Amino acid sequence: MEVKDEPHNSDSSSLPAALIEKRMYCWGQADNGELGLGTAYDQQSIIISPVAPDFPLSRAVKQVSCGRFHTLVITESGQVYSCGNNEFGQLGHDKDNKSLSKLITHHQSI
Repeated sequence: MEVKDEPHNSDSSSLPAALIEKRMYCWGQADNGELGLGTAYDQQSIIISPVAPDFPLSRAVKQVSCGRFHTLVITESGQVYSCGNNEFGQLGHDKDNKSLSKLITHHQSI
């Protein structure tokens, strides 16, 4: 089993914990959807145990990057997913305020 620690934003209160066999596990602040855990975790502000996101990450994960309230994931096939607070359009898709795990199909200028 390959376990790879991922670099993260040290200012972030949420962060991916590790990539284990190319699957992301995360914990931390979840109230902006930044962990990609879906609506079940929306009301819980802090997740204390590592959880695998339920968004389309049955695909192999290559890299994870965190902002303070959002997360971007690159899959082995080159797809990019984003989740979390999108107040300033930082997720790369429509400017809905909060987004749960969307595939970025085109980049919109901010």
